[in-house]
Amino acid sequence: MEVKTEVIILKSWKSKEYNRIYSIYSKEFGKMLISALGVRKMKAKLASSLEPLTESELFLVKCRSLDRVKGAITLKPYLKIKRNLDALLLSKGTIEILDKLVEFDLRSQEIFLALKDFLRFLDKLSTSAANFEQTPAKLAQLSFFWKVIFYSGYFPRLNHCIFCQQKITEKDFYDFYISQGISCGCQKRNDFKFKLHKNTIKLIKFFVSQDISAVAKIKIGNKDLLNLKQFTKINLERILDKKVVI
Repeated sequence: MEVKTEVIILKSWKSKEYNRIYSIYSKEFGKMLISALGVRKMKAKLASSLEPLTESELFLVKCRSLDRVKGAITLKPYLKIKRNLDALLLSKGTIEILDKLVEFDLRSQEIFLALKDFLRFLDKLSTSAANFEQTPAKLAQLSFFWKVIFYSGYFPRLNHCIFCQQKITEKDFYDFYISQGISCGCQKRNDFKFKLHKNTIKLIKFFVSQDISAVAKIKIGNKDLLNLKQFTKINLERILDKKVVI
């Protein structure tokens, strides 16, 4: 049986003498492991379409273990990202976290489209003298992470107090208890908590409802960006149960 799917290549590693195994994100099937035979040979035709950070259309043969690549068409190679060291590092770091964050049985076209939009945005941004540790590149990355967290079912409780269950009313800062969610301040506990700014909540909700072109237009100050980065990092570490660098 043969299937066709649009994918983004996440990473690869060697297998036997001339083969490779690939971690990919498929529009139709979510995250998958696949194999490709002979792609490490000098004149392998499939190799360029299977490079990490490449958007391709793959023709897969269903096998007992890993599906095998029979044919491939490159849709977008993201050459501008690959030629810009800062953009390449940001992309690779983002994909590394994505690969750990999503499970193999999670099928989400929304995550695929969010990844595609993120890479296309960085590819376009790579033609300019952009600072990839500042907005809008950093906002694009953080927005992508929150879309993945949302569509993976890990989104934190941000609308109601975890203690009294009342709807949160607006104030500058909230106590966010890492293992549970947000508090209106009705109770105090000694659990590890984070001071979450109201603007961070607004940004996160905006991220999951808007595409990346709208996110790129946002103007935020350094303090708001820092609070957003810290809160994103805390939630990624909560989900992955390990330290991450963003």
